[in-house]
Amino acid sequence: IAIPAPPERSIPPVAMTRSELLEAAAAAEDLLAELEDYGLIRRARSYGTRALSVLRCAVRLGEHGIQPRHLRVIKAAADREAALVEQAGGPLTRQKGSREPALRAAAELAGQVAALHAALVEEGLDEAGLASQPPHPGTPPGEPREAGGLRSASSR
Repeated sequence: IAIPAPPERSIPPVAMTRSELLEAAAAAEDLLAELEDYGLIRRARSYGTRALSVLRCAVRLGEHGIQPRHLRVIKAAADREAALVEQAGGPLTRQKGSREPALRAAAELAGQVAALHAALVEEGLDEAGLASQPPHPGTPPGEPREAGGLRSASSR
């Protein structure tokens, strides 16, 4: 799934005040407060590019009726994925010498986890008939799919 990035207003400074963050993301104060309450953004005196990315995404998702409370599941999944990468890369961080191999391994693992996550989301959209690509090779877009039947999320 190709997800378009939110349009950039300008390259923000590395450390932004709360008001600069809100302006850069074209967001309301109450949205930022909710994201902080749900742990998606940490309350701070200054905010960085990750906070800006989260806030911009929340603004876009809000345009589709997705509220910060709905994003808690995404945060929980991201936390579990980060813990998995940390656990897998942990032995490298305990080795003597440079941290560079551990950082490279963590970046590679995180990329693979993100790619797997994206593939699984795309598969779920495909099963729901919402995929942007044909469900099976050779199937034209818009072609009716055979009904998959109802099933619970646990039976995937």
